Amino acid sequence: MLPEEEEIIRGWATGLDRSVSLELLHTGDPKSAQLEAFCDRLAALAPRLEVRRKKMDTDDPPAIGVLPNLRYHGVPEANELTPFLEMVSMAAGNVAGDTPSPPSGLAEMELPARLLLYVAPGCTHCPAMVRRMAPLTVGTEKVRLAIMDASLFQETAEADRIRSVPTLILDGNYRFNGVVPLEDVMQMLISRDPADLSPSALLGLIEEGNAGKVAELMVTHRMVFPALIDLLTDEKWPRRLGAMVALESAAEIDLALAQTAAPLLVDRLDTVSDAVRGDIVYLLGEIGSPEIAPILEAIVNSASSAELAETAAEALERIRTR
Repeated sequence: MLPEEEEIIRGWATGLDRSVSLELLHTGDPKSAQLEAFCDRLAALAPRLEVRRKKMDTDDPPAIGVLPNLRYHGVPEANELTPFLEMVSMAAGNVAGDTPSPPSGLAEMELPARLLLYVAPGCTHCPAMVRRMAPLTVGTEKVRLAIMDASLFQETAEADRIRSVPTLILDGNYRFNGVVPLEDVMQMLISRDPADLSPSALLGLIEEGNAGKVAELMVTHRMVFPALIDLLTDEKWPRRLGAMVALESAAEIDLALAQTAAPLLVDRLDTVSDAVRGDIVYLLGEIGSPEIAPILEAIVNSASSAELAETAAEALERIRTR
């Protein structure tokens, strides 16, 4: 950390009128050490700042957690240091200067959103986008924002085909290059097609205990979100469990709607592991119509394990007695 950066932090720390905290979300990635070194120095220079450490069992890069739905994947330095400190102040309620408030349009937003903003410390335009996007995460669980240092996590940036910064990616589908008006982003957030919802955006809502809200959204939009099918067939059990709760909740409200997921799940039976296959078969018993019965009968007769055969038999019985 450069002396001038330390001076910026000292000045910022002087203006804090309450304690603030950050989470150091470290992983097996060696770059975790760089984030840890920054957080340690930041805490030393800002007495009111507490850094909590949390080991993450995830494929995501290490990050500094500002809010549960706002993470910074990188070491905030050079042009990114001041907007990072402003984010920390904003999250703690120490809003100063001309930091914008959350836009009122968020109240009109129904679907959860995952925003990924690529920046770089040497970029002169990136701070404006950070300041523009960060307030979207305040006071709402709907928006999850990850700010990614494209120079530190080059492999991630290359995988996302990042050619310049700032670049904002919404739900893995929509891209905004350069410093774009907040109104343009808000319009997309409000008017998105539910079919384009990403599994990560949906997972964020489920992980916060809002599986019932996901069910209500699907009933409102008269569709089982394609992203939910991806989560239902995810190899990680916690993700499947949350998605199963959402689908079962939707079935309690509108069984006919939930049944539209059955053929989509059947299509994946031969492409998943035994553990996932067992959960799919269980779900078919919960939501399946009589048309699914022959498929379950075939599984009973040809299952690779006695456990799967038993699960299929129980699912078949639930369909027949419904």
